[in-house]
Amino acid sequence: ISGTKLRKMIMEGKIPPEYMMRPEVAETILKFKDPFVH
Repeated sequence: ISGTKLRKMIMEGKIPPEYMMRPEVAETILKFKDPFVH
């Protein structure tokens, strides 16, 4: 699993495949404007 690929998908608003992330987790992350800003 590539963290870079996963972050790119999230930043593009795409839900990653289930083997990479649970759909409900991805949906929650996608609700944030900047999910990877501390």
